[in-house]
Amino acid sequence: MKYNTSMGGGGQRKSKLNFQNPQFKEKLFTIFFIAFLCIYLLNIAIFPNFGVIDDHIVISTLAKGEFIPLFILPSIGRFYPLDAMDLNIIYAIFGLNINAIYIFTAIFALITALCLFFGLKIILDSVLDSTNLTHSNSNPNLTHQNLTQNAQDSTFQNSTLLAMIAITLFMLTPAFATAFLRLFVPEKLESVFFAIFIFTFIKFSFKNSNFYFLIALISGSLALYFKEVAFIMLGSFAFFHLIFSAINDKMPLFKPTKPKILDLALILSCVVWVVLYFIFVILEKTNSGRYGDTPYSALLVFAKSAINYALSEPFLFIGIFVLALFRIFCVSVKKERINPFLDSCILASALHSLAYLALNIYSFHYPLPAYIFALFPLAYYFRKYWGNLAIKGVFGLCVVIFILNSLPAFIYQFNHYKAVPNNYQATLSFLDSYIKENPHTNIYLDGVNRASSGEVYHSFIKNLEFKGLKDFDFYSDLGIDNEILGKENPNSPYAVFKSNEKVPKKPGDLVVITPYMTFNIDENYIKNHNYELLFESKWGLNIPLLGIKSALKSMVSQSNPSLVLSQNIYALPIHFSVYRVKGER
Repeated sequence: MKYNTSMGGGGQRKSKLNFQNPQFKEKLFTIFFIAFLCIYLLNIAIFPNFGVIDDHIVISTLAKGEFIPLFILPSIGRFYPLDAMDLNIIYAIFGLNINAIYIFTAIFALITALCLFFGLKIILDSVLDSTNLTHSNSNPNLTHQNLTQNAQDSTFQNSTLLAMIAITLFMLTPAFATAFLRLFVPEKLESVFFAIFIFTFIKFSFKNSNFYFLIALISGSLALYFKEVAFIMLGSFAFFHLIFSAINDKMPLFKPTKPKILDLALILSCVVWVVLYFIFVILEKTNSGRYGDTPYSALLVFAKSAINYALSEPFLFIGIFVLALFRIFCVSVKKERINPFLDSCILASALHSLAYLALNIYSFHYPLPAYIFALFPLAYYFRKYWGNLAIKGVFGLCVVIFILNSLPAFIYQFNHYKAVPNNYQATLSFLDSYIKENPHTNIYLDGVNRASSGEVYHSFIKNLEFKGLKDFDFYSDLGIDNEILGKENPNSPYAVFKSNEKVPKKPGDLVVITPYMTFNIDENYIKNHNYELLFESKWGLNIPLLGIKSALKSMVSQSNPSLVLSQNIYALPIHFSVYRVKGER
Protein backbone atom coordinates (compact mmCIF):
# COMPACT_ATOMS: atom_id res chain seq x y z
CA MET A 1 0.00 0.00 0.00
CA LYS A 2 1.34 3.40 -0.96
CA TYR A 3 1.03 6.45 1.19
CA ASN A 4 1.18 10.08 0.21
CA THR A 5 4.44 11.28 1.68
CA SER A 6 4.69 14.60 -0.13
CA MET A 7 5.69 17.37 2.21
CA GLY A 8 4.65 21.00 2.28
CA GLY A 9 7.10 23.85 2.31
CA GLY A 10 7.08 23.88 6.10
CA GLY A 11 7.93 20.19 6.37
CA GLN A 12 4.40 19.17 7.41
CA ARG A 13 2.74 16.18 5.76
CA LYS A 14 -0.23 17.26 3.64
CA SER A 15 -3.55 15.77 4.65
CA LYS A 16 -6.37 15.10 2.27
CA LEU A 17 -8.71 16.26 5.04
CA ASN A 18 -7.44 19.82 5.05
CA PHE A 19 -10.11 21.87 6.80
CA GLN A 20 -8.24 25.05 5.93
CA ASN A 21 -8.58 24.32 2.23
CA PRO A 22 -11.42 26.56 0.93
CA GLN A 23 -12.49 24.02 -1.70
CA PHE A 24 -12.61 21.17 0.81
CA LYS A 25 -14.50 23.33 3.30
CA GLU A 26 -17.03 24.31 0.63
CA LYS A 27 -17.60 20.68 -0.40
CA LEU A 28 -18.01 19.61 3.23
CA PHE A 29 -20.45 22.43 3.96
CA THR A 30 -22.36 21.61 0.79
CA ILE A 31 -22.80 17.98 1.86
CA PHE A 32 -24.03 19.05 5.30
CA PHE A 33 -26.32 21.69 3.78
CA ILE A 34 -27.92 19.24 1.34
CA ALA A 35 -28.34 16.70 4.14
CA PHE A 36 -29.87 19.39 6.36
CA LEU A 37 -32.33 20.37 3.63
CA CYS A 38 -33.33 16.77 2.95
CA ILE A 39 -33.88 15.96 6.63
CA TYR A 40 -35.75 19.22 7.24
CA LEU A 41 -38.05 18.84 4.23
CA LEU A 42 -38.68 15.18 5.02
CA ASN A 43 -39.74 16.12 8.54
CA ILE A 44 -42.18 18.67 7.16
CA ALA A 45 -43.77 16.06 4.91
CA ILE A 46 -44.00 13.01 7.19
CA PHE A 47 -46.69 12.21 9.78
CA PRO A 48 -48.93 15.22 9.04
CA ASN A 49 -52.36 15.71 10.56
CA PHE A 50 -55.01 18.37 11.06
CA GLY A 51 -54.36 20.41 14.17
CA VAL A 52 -56.23 22.61 16.62
CA ILE A 53 -55.86 26.24 15.58
CA ASP A 54 -57.67 27.23 12.34
CA ASP A 55 -57.58 23.75 10.80
CA HIS A 56 -61.29 23.26 11.50
CA ILE A 57 -61.91 25.61 8.55
CA VAL A 58 -61.34 22.53 6.40
CA ILE A 59 -64.33 20.82 8.03
CA SER A 60 -66.79 23.50 6.96
CA THR A 61 -65.35 23.79 3.44
CA LEU A 62 -63.21 21.16 1.72
CA ALA A 63 -64.57 18.26 3.77
CA LYS A 64 -68.04 19.22 2.52
CA GLY A 65 -66.91 19.50 -1.09
CA GLU A 66 -66.73 23.31 -1.01
CA PHE A 67 -63.69 25.48 -1.77
CA ILE A 68 -62.24 27.70 0.95
CA PRO A 69 -63.60 31.23 0.32
CA LEU A 70 -61.55 34.39 0.02
CA PHE A 71 -60.44 35.72 3.40
CA ILE A 72 -62.02 39.19 3.48
CA LEU A 73 -63.28 40.14 6.96
CA PRO A 74 -64.29 43.82 7.14
CA SER A 75 -65.49 43.58 10.76
CA ILE A 76 -61.91 43.16 12.00
CA GLY A 77 -60.19 44.95 9.11
CA ARG A 78 -58.77 41.82 7.48
CA PHE A 79 -58.00 41.49 3.76
CA TYR A 80 -55.84 38.51 2.81
CA PRO A 81 -57.91 36.86 0.07
CA LEU A 82 -55.33 34.41 -1.28
CA ASP A 83 -54.59 32.67 2.02
CA ALA A 84 -55.13 28.89 1.71
CA MET A 85 -55.71 29.08 -2.05
CA ASP A 86 -53.00 26.43 -2.34
CA LEU A 87 -55.27 24.10 -0.36
CA ASN A 88 -58.06 24.65 -2.88
CA ILE A 89 -55.74 23.77 -5.76
CA ILE A 90 -54.38 20.67 -4.02
CA TYR A 91 -57.93 19.62 -3.13
CA ALA A 92 -59.06 20.01 -6.75
CA ILE A 93 -56.29 17.64 -7.87
CA PHE A 94 -55.83 15.17 -5.00
CA GLY A 95 -58.97 15.56 -2.92
CA LEU A 96 -58.76 16.22 0.82
CA ASN A 97 -55.37 14.62 1.37
CA ILE A 98 -53.29 15.85 4.30
CA ASN A 99 -50.21 14.01 2.99
CA ALA A 100 -50.42 15.81 -0.36
CA ILE A 101 -50.82 19.14 1.43
CA TYR A 102 -47.62 18.74 3.43
CA ILE A 103 -45.64 17.27 0.54
CA PHE A 104 -46.40 20.48 -1.35
CA THR A 105 -45.57 22.47 1.79
CA ALA A 106 -42.11 20.85 1.77
CA ILE A 107 -41.78 21.77 -1.92
CA PHE A 108 -42.73 25.38 -1.10
CA ALA A 109 -40.05 25.43 1.61
CA LEU A 110 -37.50 24.12 -0.89
CA ILE A 111 -38.45 26.77 -3.46
CA THR A 112 -38.03 29.48 -0.83
CA ALA A 113 -34.64 28.16 0.28
CA LEU A 114 -33.29 27.75 -3.27
CA CYS A 115 -34.47 31.18 -4.46
CA LEU A 116 -32.80 32.82 -1.49
CA PHE A 117 -29.64 30.71 -1.76
CA PHE A 118 -29.03 31.48 -5.43
CA GLY A 119 -30.02 35.10 -4.93
CA LEU A 120 -27.58 35.42 -2.04
CA LYS A 121 -24.84 33.77 -4.04
CA ILE A 122 -25.27 36.31 -6.84
CA ILE A 123 -25.20 39.21 -4.40
CA LEU A 124 -22.26 37.93 -2.36
CA ASP A 125 -20.25 37.19 -5.50
CA SER A 126 -20.73 40.75 -6.71
CA VAL A 127 -19.02 44.05 -5.98
CA LEU A 128 -21.86 46.10 -4.53
CA ASP A 129 -20.03 48.88 -2.76
CA SER A 130 -21.22 51.65 -5.05
CA THR A 131 -23.50 51.66 -8.06
CA ASN A 132 -23.68 47.98 -8.97
CA LEU A 133 -27.06 46.29 -9.03
CA THR A 134 -28.70 49.59 -9.97
CA HIS A 135 -29.58 48.29 -13.44
CA SER A 136 -26.97 50.53 -15.06
CA ASN A 137 -24.25 47.95 -15.60
CA SER A 138 -23.79 47.10 -19.24
CA ASN A 139 -20.81 44.82 -18.72
CA PRO A 140 -21.80 41.68 -16.76
CA ASN A 141 -18.16 41.03 -15.85
CA LEU A 142 -18.27 44.07 -13.60
CA THR A 143 -20.85 42.41 -11.37
CA HIS A 144 -19.13 39.11 -10.73
CA GLN A 145 -15.77 40.07 -9.28
CA ASN A 146 -14.75 38.10 -6.24
CA LEU A 147 -15.23 40.08 -3.07
CA THR A 148 -12.48 39.31 -0.58
CA GLN A 149 -11.03 42.62 0.50
CA ASN A 150 -13.67 43.25 3.19
CA ALA A 151 -13.59 39.83 4.81
CA GLN A 152 -11.14 38.69 7.41
CA ASP A 153 -12.38 35.09 7.69
CA SER A 154 -12.12 32.60 4.82
CA THR A 155 -15.64 31.34 5.54
CA PHE A 156 -16.99 34.85 5.03
CA GLN A 157 -14.94 35.20 1.83
CA ASN A 158 -16.63 32.15 0.33
CA SER A 159 -20.01 33.29 -0.95
CA THR A 160 -21.36 29.74 -1.21
CA LEU A 161 -20.54 28.97 2.42
CA LEU A 162 -21.97 32.26 3.66
CA ALA A 163 -25.17 31.75 1.65
CA MET A 164 -25.59 28.24 3.05
CA ILE A 165 -25.05 29.46 6.61
CA ALA A 166 -27.59 32.26 6.11
CA ILE A 167 -30.24 29.89 4.72
CA THR A 168 -29.62 27.36 7.49
CA LEU A 169 -30.07 29.99 10.20
CA PHE A 170 -33.18 31.27 8.41
CA MET A 171 -34.76 27.82 8.37
CA LEU A 172 -33.92 27.33 12.06
CA THR A 173 -35.96 30.34 13.13
CA PRO A 174 -39.24 29.78 14.99
CA ALA A 175 -40.92 31.96 12.34
CA PHE A 176 -40.00 29.54 9.54
CA ALA A 177 -40.96 26.41 11.50
CA THR A 178 -44.33 27.83 12.54
CA ALA A 179 -45.26 29.15 9.10
CA PHE A 180 -44.40 25.95 7.24
CA LEU A 181 -45.88 23.51 9.77
CA ARG A 182 -49.15 25.25 10.62
CA LEU A 183 -51.80 24.81 7.97
CA PHE A 184 -53.49 28.22 7.80
CA VAL A 185 -50.58 30.66 7.94
CA PRO A 186 -50.59 33.26 5.13
CA GLU A 187 -46.93 34.14 5.75
CA LYS A 188 -45.97 30.78 4.23
CA LEU A 189 -46.99 31.45 0.63
CA GLU A 190 -46.36 35.17 1.06
CA SER A 191 -42.73 34.28 1.73
CA VAL A 192 -42.62 31.83 -1.18
CA PHE A 193 -43.80 34.48 -3.63
CA PHE A 194 -41.52 37.13 -2.13
CA ALA A 195 -38.59 34.70 -2.46
CA ILE A 196 -39.43 34.17 -6.14
CA PHE A 197 -39.77 37.95 -6.49
CA ILE A 198 -36.43 38.80 -4.90
CA PHE A 199 -34.57 36.16 -6.94
CA THR A 200 -36.09 37.24 -10.26
CA PHE A 201 -35.57 40.91 -9.34
CA ILE A 202 -31.87 40.20 -8.85
CA LYS A 203 -31.68 38.22 -12.10
CA PHE A 204 -33.44 41.05 -13.92
CA SER A 205 -30.93 43.50 -12.46
CA PHE A 206 -28.13 41.60 -14.19
CA LYS A 207 -29.86 40.29 -17.32
CA ASN A 208 -32.38 43.07 -18.01
CA SER A 209 -34.67 40.32 -19.34
CA ASN A 210 -38.38 40.73 -20.04
CA PHE A 211 -38.97 37.25 -18.60
CA TYR A 212 -37.50 38.14 -15.20
CA PHE A 213 -39.29 41.51 -15.35
CA LEU A 214 -42.68 39.79 -15.66
CA ILE A 215 -42.01 37.08 -13.07
CA ALA A 216 -40.79 39.68 -10.56
CA LEU A 217 -43.85 41.86 -11.12
CA ILE A 218 -46.33 38.97 -10.95
CA SER A 219 -44.81 37.21 -7.93
CA GLY A 220 -44.36 40.45 -5.99
CA SER A 221 -47.94 41.49 -6.72
CA LEU A 222 -49.37 38.10 -5.71
CA ALA A 223 -47.52 38.24 -2.38
CA LEU A 224 -49.53 41.34 -1.47
CA TYR A 225 -52.75 39.36 -1.20
CA PHE A 226 -51.55 36.94 1.48
CA LYS A 227 -51.08 39.44 4.33
CA GLU A 228 -52.01 43.08 4.76
CA VAL A 229 -48.62 44.47 5.77
CA ALA A 230 -46.98 43.03 2.64
CA PHE A 231 -47.78 46.20 0.71
CA ILE A 232 -45.66 48.21 3.14
CA MET A 233 -42.61 46.04 2.50
CA LEU A 234 -42.93 45.74 -1.28
CA GLY A 235 -44.01 49.35 -1.75
CA SER A 236 -41.18 50.76 0.36
CA PHE A 237 -38.63 48.52 -1.36
CA ALA A 238 -39.69 49.64 -4.84
CA PHE A 239 -39.96 53.30 -3.80
CA PHE A 240 -36.54 53.51 -2.15
CA HIS A 241 -34.95 51.46 -4.92
CA LEU A 242 -36.30 53.91 -7.48
CA ILE A 243 -35.05 56.94 -5.53
CA PHE A 244 -31.66 55.46 -4.62
CA SER A 245 -31.02 54.28 -8.18
CA ALA A 246 -31.76 57.76 -9.53
CA ILE A 247 -29.41 59.32 -6.96
CA ASN A 248 -26.57 56.94 -7.79
CA ASP A 249 -27.07 57.07 -11.56
CA LYS A 250 -27.40 60.87 -11.51
CA MET A 251 -30.20 60.48 -14.02
CA PRO A 252 -33.72 61.98 -14.17
CA LEU A 253 -35.98 60.09 -11.81
CA PHE A 254 -38.60 59.24 -14.39
CA LYS A 255 -36.40 58.60 -17.38
CA PRO A 256 -38.22 55.68 -19.08
CA THR A 257 -35.82 52.81 -18.50
CA LYS A 258 -37.02 49.24 -18.00
CA PRO A 259 -35.67 48.99 -14.41
CA LYS A 260 -37.44 52.18 -13.36
CA ILE A 261 -40.60 50.92 -15.05
CA LEU A 262 -40.44 47.79 -12.87
CA ASP A 263 -40.08 49.88 -9.71
CA LEU A 264 -43.01 52.07 -10.75
CA ALA A 265 -45.11 49.03 -11.69
CA LEU A 266 -44.50 47.52 -8.24
CA ILE A 267 -45.49 50.79 -6.56
CA LEU A 268 -48.62 50.93 -8.72
CA SER A 269 -49.45 47.35 -7.74
CA CYS A 270 -49.28 48.37 -4.07
CA VAL A 271 -51.54 51.36 -4.76
CA VAL A 272 -54.06 49.01 -6.40
CA TRP A 273 -53.96 46.83 -3.27
CA VAL A 274 -54.69 49.88 -1.08
CA VAL A 275 -57.64 50.84 -3.30
CA LEU A 276 -59.04 47.30 -3.09
CA TYR A 277 -58.59 47.32 0.69
CA PHE A 278 -60.54 50.56 0.86
CA ILE A 279 -63.35 49.16 -1.31
CA PHE A 280 -63.70 45.71 0.28
CA VAL A 281 -62.85 46.54 3.90
CA ILE A 282 -63.09 50.22 4.81
CA LEU A 283 -66.34 50.87 2.92
CA GLU A 284 -67.88 47.63 4.22
CA LYS A 285 -66.79 48.04 7.82
CA THR A 286 -69.67 48.85 10.18
CA ASN A 287 -67.86 48.77 13.52
CA SER A 288 -64.76 50.23 15.12
CA GLY A 289 -63.10 46.93 15.99
CA ARG A 290 -59.85 45.73 14.50
CA TYR A 291 -57.74 42.61 14.59
CA GLY A 292 -55.59 42.56 17.71
CA ASP A 293 -57.82 44.73 19.91
CA THR A 294 -56.94 44.16 23.54
CA PRO A 295 -58.37 45.27 26.90
CA TYR A 296 -54.88 45.46 28.39
CA SER A 297 -52.58 48.46 28.59
CA ALA A 298 -51.39 49.31 25.07
CA LEU A 299 -47.98 50.29 26.43
CA LEU A 300 -47.60 47.00 28.30
CA VAL A 301 -48.65 44.97 25.25
CA PHE A 302 -46.23 46.96 23.07
CA ALA A 303 -43.34 46.35 25.46
CA LYS A 304 -44.10 42.63 25.63
CA SER A 305 -44.40 42.38 21.84
CA ALA A 306 -41.13 44.24 21.27
CA ILE A 307 -39.28 42.01 23.74
CA ASN A 308 -40.86 38.86 22.30
CA TYR A 309 -39.87 39.79 18.75
CA ALA A 310 -36.31 40.73 19.76
CA LEU A 311 -35.87 37.43 21.58
CA SER A 312 -37.53 35.30 18.89
CA GLU A 313 -35.92 36.91 15.83
CA PRO A 314 -32.85 38.88 16.98
CA PHE A 315 -31.36 39.23 13.49
CA LEU A 316 -34.54 41.00 12.35
CA PHE A 317 -35.45 43.07 15.37
CA ILE A 318 -31.93 43.93 16.53
CA GLY A 319 -29.57 43.28 13.61
CA ILE A 320 -31.56 45.00 10.86
CA PHE A 321 -32.37 48.10 12.92
CA VAL A 322 -28.76 48.54 14.04
CA LEU A 323 -27.64 47.96 10.45
CA ALA A 324 -30.08 50.61 9.24
CA LEU A 325 -28.64 53.17 11.67
CA PHE A 326 -25.09 52.17 10.77
CA ARG A 327 -25.76 52.54 7.04
CA ILE A 328 -27.29 55.98 7.62
CA PHE A 329 -24.10 56.92 9.46
CA CYS A 330 -21.89 55.50 6.70
CA VAL A 331 -23.77 57.30 3.93
CA SER A 332 -24.29 60.64 5.68
CA VAL A 333 -21.04 60.96 7.66
CA LYS A 334 -18.51 58.69 5.93
CA LYS A 335 -19.91 59.62 2.52
CA GLU A 336 -20.24 56.04 1.36
CA ARG A 337 -22.43 55.63 -1.68
CA ILE A 338 -25.94 54.30 -1.32
CA ASN A 339 -26.48 50.74 -2.42
CA PRO A 340 -29.94 50.87 -4.04
CA PHE A 341 -30.74 47.17 -3.68
CA LEU A 342 -29.30 46.38 -0.25
CA ASP A 343 -30.27 49.65 1.43
CA SER A 344 -33.81 49.36 0.06
CA CYS A 345 -33.94 45.82 1.47
CA ILE A 346 -32.93 47.13 4.90
CA LEU A 347 -35.64 49.77 4.94
CA ALA A 348 -38.31 47.43 3.55
CA SER A 349 -37.68 44.70 6.15
CA ALA A 350 -37.41 47.26 8.96
CA LEU A 351 -40.73 48.88 8.02
CA HIS A 352 -42.39 45.45 7.85
CA SER A 353 -41.18 44.73 11.38
CA LEU A 354 -42.25 48.16 12.62
CA ALA A 355 -45.74 47.57 11.21
CA TYR A 356 -46.31 44.69 13.62
CA LEU A 357 -45.01 46.74 16.51
CA ALA A 358 -47.41 49.54 15.52
CA LEU A 359 -50.30 47.06 15.28
CA ASN A 360 -49.34 45.76 18.74
CA ILE A 361 -49.73 42.10 17.78
CA TYR A 362 -47.30 39.24 18.19
CA SER A 363 -46.99 35.71 16.92
CA PHE A 364 -44.02 33.54 16.02
CA HIS A 365 -44.76 33.48 12.28
CA TYR A 366 -45.53 37.16 11.64
CA PRO A 367 -41.92 38.31 10.92
CA LEU A 368 -41.11 35.55 8.39
CA PRO A 369 -41.58 37.58 5.14
CA ALA A 370 -39.23 40.30 6.39
CA TYR A 371 -36.37 37.78 6.26
CA ILE A 372 -36.78 37.50 2.48
CA PHE A 373 -35.51 41.06 2.16
CA ALA A 374 -33.35 41.17 5.30
CA LEU A 375 -31.09 38.19 4.54
CA PHE A 376 -29.28 40.02 1.73
CA PRO A 377 -28.10 43.10 3.67
CA LEU A 378 -27.49 41.02 6.80
CA ALA A 379 -25.17 38.63 4.98
CA TYR A 380 -23.46 41.23 2.82
CA TYR A 381 -23.01 44.09 5.27
CA PHE A 382 -21.98 41.94 8.22
CA ARG A 383 -19.21 40.64 5.97
CA LYS A 384 -18.34 44.07 4.58
CA TYR A 385 -18.14 45.71 8.01
CA TRP A 386 -16.76 42.72 9.90
CA GLY A 387 -13.73 44.73 10.94
CA ASN A 388 -15.94 47.19 12.82
CA LEU A 389 -16.06 46.38 16.53
CA ALA A 390 -19.65 47.61 16.95
CA ILE A 391 -20.89 45.41 14.10
CA LYS A 392 -19.07 42.43 15.59
CA GLY A 393 -20.69 43.15 18.93
CA VAL A 394 -24.20 43.37 17.48
CA PHE A 395 -23.67 40.23 15.44
CA GLY A 396 -22.36 38.44 18.54
CA LEU A 397 -25.38 39.58 20.56
CA CYS A 398 -27.75 38.31 17.87
CA VAL A 399 -25.97 34.95 17.78
CA VAL A 400 -26.13 34.58 21.58
CA ILE A 401 -29.87 35.37 21.66
CA PHE A 402 -30.43 33.06 18.70
CA ILE A 403 -28.71 30.16 20.46
CA LEU A 404 -30.26 30.78 23.88
CA ASN A 405 -33.81 31.63 22.79
CA SER A 406 -34.58 31.38 19.06
CA LEU A 407 -33.18 27.88 18.63
CA PRO A 408 -35.02 26.41 21.67
CA ALA A 409 -38.20 28.11 20.40
CA PHE A 410 -37.64 26.58 16.95
CA ILE A 411 -37.24 23.11 18.49
CA TYR A 412 -40.41 23.58 20.53
CA GLN A 413 -42.46 24.90 17.59
CA PHE A 414 -41.30 22.17 15.21
CA ASN A 415 -42.08 19.43 17.73
CA HIS A 416 -45.37 21.10 18.70
CA TYR A 417 -46.75 21.25 15.17
CA LYS A 418 -45.71 17.68 14.41
CA ALA A 419 -46.93 16.13 17.68
CA VAL A 420 -49.98 18.16 18.72
CA PRO A 421 -52.08 17.51 15.57
CA ASN A 422 -51.60 13.75 15.95
CA ASN A 423 -52.38 13.83 19.67
CA TYR A 424 -55.40 16.02 18.97
CA GLN A 425 -56.84 13.68 16.34
CA ALA A 426 -56.30 10.68 18.63
CA THR A 427 -58.14 12.52 21.41
CA LEU A 428 -61.02 13.37 19.08
CA SER A 429 -61.32 9.70 18.14
CA PHE A 430 -61.50 8.74 21.81
CA LEU A 431 -64.13 11.41 22.54
CA ASP A 432 -66.13 10.22 19.55
CA SER A 433 -66.29 6.68 20.93
CA TYR A 434 -66.89 7.80 24.51
CA ILE A 435 -69.74 10.21 23.73
CA LYS A 436 -71.50 7.61 21.58
CA GLU A 437 -71.48 5.26 24.56
CA ASN A 438 -72.12 8.02 27.13
CA PRO A 439 -74.56 10.60 25.75
CA HIS A 440 -75.05 14.01 27.41
CA THR A 441 -71.35 14.21 28.27
CA ASN A 442 -70.05 17.48 29.69
CA ILE A 443 -66.48 18.38 28.69
CA TYR A 444 -63.99 20.80 30.22
CA LEU A 445 -60.81 21.92 28.46
CA ASP A 446 -58.89 22.32 31.68
CA GLY A 447 -57.11 25.65 32.04
CA VAL A 448 -58.13 26.82 28.55
CA ASN A 449 -59.77 30.23 28.69
CA ARG A 450 -62.91 30.56 26.58
CA ALA A 451 -61.98 34.17 25.70
CA SER A 452 -58.32 34.33 24.71
CA SER A 453 -58.32 30.68 23.60
CA GLY A 454 -61.84 30.43 22.23
CA GLU A 455 -60.42 29.02 19.00
CA VAL A 456 -59.51 25.81 20.86
CA TYR A 457 -63.12 25.31 21.97
CA HIS A 458 -64.41 26.04 18.46
CA SER A 459 -62.01 23.48 17.04
CA PHE A 460 -63.10 20.71 19.41
CA ILE A 461 -66.79 21.50 18.87
CA LYS A 462 -66.63 21.64 15.07
CA ASN A 463 -64.65 18.41 14.85
CA LEU A 464 -67.03 16.54 17.14
CA GLU A 465 -70.02 17.90 15.23
CA PHE A 466 -68.41 16.77 11.98
CA LYS A 467 -68.27 13.24 13.40
CA GLY A 468 -72.05 13.39 13.79
CA LEU A 469 -72.12 13.90 17.56
CA LYS A 470 -74.80 15.99 19.25
CA ASP A 471 -75.15 14.78 22.83
CA PHE A 472 -72.30 16.74 24.40
CA ASP A 473 -71.62 20.16 25.85
CA PHE A 474 -68.62 22.24 26.84
CA TYR A 475 -68.26 24.15 30.10
CA SER A 476 -65.58 26.23 31.80
CA ASP A 477 -64.79 26.92 35.43
CA LEU A 478 -62.54 29.87 34.55
CA GLY A 479 -63.47 33.53 34.35
CA ILE A 480 -62.83 35.24 31.02
CA ASP A 481 -59.43 36.91 30.58
CA ASN A 482 -60.37 39.19 27.67
CA GLU A 483 -63.56 41.26 27.67
CA ILE A 484 -63.36 41.92 23.93
CA LEU A 485 -63.03 38.28 22.93
CA GLY A 486 -65.17 36.89 25.75
CA LYS A 487 -68.56 38.39 24.92
CA GLU A 488 -71.50 36.15 25.73
CA ASN A 489 -73.57 34.65 22.90
CA PRO A 490 -77.05 33.76 24.21
CA ASN A 491 -77.85 32.02 20.91
CA SER A 492 -74.97 29.57 21.17
CA PRO A 493 -76.02 25.94 21.73
CA TYR A 494 -72.99 25.45 23.97
CA ALA A 495 -72.85 26.56 27.59
CA VAL A 496 -69.24 27.71 27.37
CA PHE A 497 -70.18 30.48 24.92
CA LYS A 498 -73.79 31.09 25.96
CA SER A 499 -72.73 32.49 29.32
CA ASN A 500 -69.50 33.53 31.02
CA GLU A 501 -70.64 31.83 34.21
CA LYS A 502 -68.01 29.72 35.94
CA VAL A 503 -69.48 26.23 36.27
CA PRO A 504 -67.73 23.84 38.71
CA LYS A 505 -66.88 20.36 37.51
CA LYS A 506 -69.16 17.55 38.66
CA PRO A 507 -68.61 13.78 38.96
CA GLY A 508 -68.74 12.15 35.55
CA ASP A 509 -67.58 15.23 33.64
CA LEU A 510 -64.65 14.82 31.27
CA VAL A 511 -61.52 16.93 31.66
CA VAL A 512 -59.21 17.29 28.65
CA ILE A 513 -55.58 18.26 29.22
CA THR A 514 -53.94 20.16 26.33
CA PRO A 515 -50.91 22.42 25.68
CA TYR A 516 -53.25 25.44 25.71
CA MET A 517 -53.64 25.44 29.50
CA THR A 518 -52.93 28.67 31.35
CA PHE A 519 -51.40 26.95 34.38
CA ASN A 520 -49.03 24.07 35.08
CA ILE A 521 -50.19 20.61 36.06
CA ASP A 522 -48.45 17.78 37.88
CA GLU A 523 -49.40 14.57 39.68
CA ASN A 524 -50.50 16.47 42.78
CA TYR A 525 -52.88 18.57 40.68
CA ILE A 526 -54.54 15.42 39.34
CA LYS A 527 -54.79 13.85 42.81
CA ASN A 528 -56.17 17.01 44.39
CA HIS A 529 -58.90 17.20 41.77
CA ASN A 530 -59.92 13.56 42.11
CA TYR A 531 -59.51 12.71 38.41
CA GLU A 532 -59.25 9.25 36.88
CA LEU A 533 -57.32 8.79 33.64
CA LEU A 534 -59.37 7.46 30.72
CA PHE A 535 -57.14 8.15 27.74
CA GLU A 536 -53.69 9.46 26.89
CA SER A 537 -51.99 10.19 23.57
CA LYS A 538 -48.19 10.42 23.71
CA TRP A 539 -47.29 11.07 20.08
CA GLY A 540 -43.99 12.99 19.87
CA LEU A 541 -41.69 14.34 22.54
CA ASN A 542 -42.90 16.33 25.53
CA ILE A 543 -40.35 19.10 24.90
CA PRO A 544 -40.82 22.31 26.94
CA LEU A 545 -40.51 25.84 25.57
CA LEU A 546 -37.15 26.83 27.01
CA GLY A 547 -35.00 29.91 26.51
CA ILE A 548 -34.43 33.44 27.74
CA LYS A 549 -38.09 34.35 27.35
CA SER A 550 -39.27 31.47 29.53
CA ALA A 551 -36.67 32.33 32.17
CA LEU A 552 -37.79 35.97 32.20
CA LYS A 553 -41.47 34.96 32.42
CA SER A 554 -40.66 32.67 35.31
CA MET A 555 -38.94 35.47 37.23
CA VAL A 556 -41.70 38.00 36.50
CA SER A 557 -44.36 35.44 37.41
CA GLN A 558 -42.82 34.95 40.83
CA SER A 559 -42.52 38.67 41.56
CA ASN A 560 -45.68 39.97 39.84
CA PRO A 561 -47.99 37.19 38.58
CA SER A 562 -50.55 39.64 37.17
CA LEU A 563 -48.11 40.64 34.42
CA VAL A 564 -47.99 37.08 33.06
CA LEU A 565 -51.27 36.03 31.43
CA SER A 566 -50.40 32.34 31.25
CA GLN A 567 -48.62 30.60 34.09
CA ASN A 568 -47.98 27.65 31.77
CA ILE A 569 -44.57 29.11 31.01
CA TYR A 570 -43.16 26.05 29.27
CA ALA A 571 -46.32 25.45 27.17
CA LEU A 572 -46.75 21.84 28.28
CA PRO A 573 -47.92 19.16 27.97
CA ILE A 574 -47.49 18.36 24.29
CA HIS A 575 -49.30 15.10 25.00
CA PHE A 576 -53.09 15.07 25.37
CA SER A 577 -55.03 13.22 28.06
CA VAL A 578 -58.66 12.80 29.05
CA TYR A 579 -59.73 12.40 32.68
CA ARG A 580 -63.09 11.85 34.32
CA VAL A 581 -64.09 13.45 37.59
CA LYS A 582 -64.56 10.65 40.12
CA GLY A 583 -67.78 10.20 42.07
CA GLU A 584 -71.41 9.42 41.45
CA ARG A 585 -73.28 11.55 38.93
